[in-house]
Amino acid sequence: MERFLKLPRAFHFIVGSMLAIAFCIRVGSNVYLLLVRCAFIAYWLIYPYAIAATLSLRISKRIDLNLTLFSINWIATFICFTLVQVASFIYEKDEFQVHGPLALLGFYLIYAFIFSFLFPAKIIKTIERGTEVRYGEALGAFLLLIFMPINVLTMHKRVLEALKKSVIR
Repeated sequence: MERFLKLPRAFHFIVGSMLAIAFCIRVGSNVYLLLVRCAFIAYWLIYPYAIAATLSLRISKRIDLNLTLFSINWIATFICFTLVQVASFIYEKDEFQVHGPLALLGFYLIYAFIFSFLFPAKIIKTIERGTEVRYGEALGAFLLLIFMPINVLTMHKRVLEALKKSVIR
């Protein structure tokens, strides 16, 4: 994961931009669209996972981070986004409606999505400040992480500085 984060900013920006543009264009066969959309989702979600997995090991032991909860939420988010794309391919629909108990699952997935990006933002802020920060203090970094091609331009330099600054425990 550390090698992935140390790739040049231009590489992340170009790949992220190409996948984001391809995600929005509806040209080609449905199988091509499905593969491109799943590739974008994977790349979009792997970047914050790489941040959390790499940098959480480099934070002082006195700061308690729950990487297991993050991993569970990240996996749930990844599976949900991928299944929605597969279902839209199978049923040829772009929107879904859920009712009853499935709506509760939808609310959990919203929480899992937010946590999947908020946790790496908290880790970056914690390393930058040197002390544990609350989630509210990491909202700016959270918003930057959500927008894929733009987040590389703004966050990648901070991630590389955090990699240099942090010490493996």
